[in-house]
Parts: sequence; structure tokens; C-alpha cells
Amino acid sequence: MAYSNAWDENFPSGGDDADTIDDVFRRVEKAIRERMCDIFGGMSLADWQADPILLKGIRGGGDADFEVKGGTATTSFKDSAGANNDVQINHANGDTTFRRDISAVGGYRMVYDGWRLDNVPAALGATEMARSQGRLQVTRSGSITAVMATLENSQARTAGTITVTVWRSSINLATGLRGDVITALTAVIDGTNPVQKITLSAKDAIAFSAGDEIFVKVATDGAWLPVTADLRVAVEVEQ
Repeated sequence: MAYSNAWDENFPSGGDDADTIDDVFRRVEKAIRERMCDIFGGMSLADWQADPILLKGIRGGGDADFEVKGGTATTSFKDSAGANNDVQINHANGDTTFRRDISAVGGYRMVYDGWRLDNVPAALGATEMARSQGRLQVTRSGSITAVMATLENSQARTAGTITVTVWRSSINLATGLRGDVITALTAVIDGTNPVQKITLSAKDAIAFSAGDEIFVKVATDGAWLPVTADLRVAVEVEQ
């Protein structure tokens, strides 16, 4: 909108009559109100006179052209690219709707499970666990951020330990050969964690590359019991 008066910080001048101070106050109030109304979502004079003032939104311009607008049902965040280029929060149920793709520079975390071993035996050397879909194949670089080992069917450890270790396999694009690499990420079922163990890792600490395969191996000591326990493992990755 075109403002009634240009913003002039040299107004009033030192030579103005004192009896014009009321005009000065009105001009300054109007100048502030017009600009604040424009910034806060196109508020009107009536909105400004309300007690209390209810914020309708916030708008920016230039390279950061955006608008945050509140309503009785939703609050929306959008830029100048179009009416549907926004994020909307539903006041009734708290749902947040993204009308465009989400681009997260920090990546997304996803959990993959399906690694199983039934009737885990004692004295088991490091053995790759089976998964119905095979090894997890990744199409983008990222990192492994967690592993979870769980005994199922109401079974709990009574003696010994199970150690689950996450591995990755990288392919040599020149030869097609793969090389398996052990990671430092393990989950141990023992006296402290007799049913489930979740181990977390910082983002980017255990990195993998596009085309890698991720899998897990399990080992038990000679004292492991019960040998009727069924083990399930899940791995969390960030991409």
C-alpha cells in the first residue's frame, strides 16, 4: 500500500510551532500504524483499534517474501510462489500439511527391520542374520544411527549374551566386487538388558555410500540361554 506520509526522521524540524504538536503526534501514529498493519498480515484500522489486538499474520518482502497468516481453523506459512505453496497447521487436530515436497538438508531417519533368527543357539560364531528382503540396499549416501535387538515371544535372557553387530558392504564399481566392513554399532542382550537393547549413534558417525548394502551379524557366548529364544533386529538409517 502507499503510505499517507513518507518516513521522515527529521520531522518535525526544530523551527515548528509548539501548537502543532497534536498534528505531529497524529502523523507519527498513522505512519507507525500503516506500516505495522502492512507487516502484520494486512491489518485494518479497525483491527488496530481492537482491544486486545489480534495478530492476523506476518509478511516479509524482497528476497525473503513470505507470509504467516492465522485463521479460526488453520495457520498457514507461505511465500509468493503461489497459494498452494504453503505449510498449514490445523487448529482442531494439530495436523500439519505440507503442500510441496519436503527437502531436509539434515536428512530423514528411517527404520528397517526384518532380520530374524529363531531358536538362537549358544556358542554361535558371528553369523549373518537372514532377512526376507535380503540385505538393505541404499540408493543415497547417509549414516547408520541406531540398531535394536529384541527377544520375541515373551522370552528373556537367563544366562550368557547375544551380540548383534551392524555391517555394511561397499561395491567396487570397476570390478563389481564387494567388501564387507564391520561397524562399531552393536546391541548386546545380557543381564542388564535381558529382552531388548537399543544402541544409538550420532548422525554421520557411521557413514555409508550410495549403493552400499547394510546387514547384521549375531554371535552368542557358550553360556547363552534360553536356546529357544527368537531374535529380531531393526536398523535405523539417516539419508
